[in-house]
Amino acid sequence: MTMVTLSKNVSKTAASYRERRVVMSGASLSKNVSITAAVH
Repeated sequence: MTMVTLSKNVSKTAASYRERRVVMSGASLSKNVSITAAVH
């Protein structure tokens, strides 16, 4: 029973970490786009 709860928590943490990384990469991507637009 404890192991099931543990693995559930781990997968939840991994999912939120992945979402955070995607958001961070998306933010840096839009920053690069705005910099490129400013240069042009």
